[in-house]
Amino acid sequence: MKGLTVGCWNKSRAPFEKLSSKIGEIEILLIEHSLDILGICEANFGQEDHLEDVLIPGYSMLWEPGREHPRRKNARVVVYVR
Repeated sequence: MKGLTVGCWNKSRAPFEKLSSKIGEIEILLIEHSLDILGICEANFGQEDHLEDVLIPGYSMLWEPGREHPRRKNARVVVYVR
């Protein structure tokens, strides 16, 4: 019986760095470690971003818009689930 493989990654220290800029690294991380679930902190996925730019084949992406902020409204946490 195979166990569930879970990971967590703090993507960025810069609030302006978008999730799409790291999608290649995220995909490699998921594949190399055969992760079932990956939580990404400081994801910076906002309303102005395009979902198709951050989708990874074989995974669903879960996210919620972030809290109200005068300059931006973005998801700080994103989860990929196989």
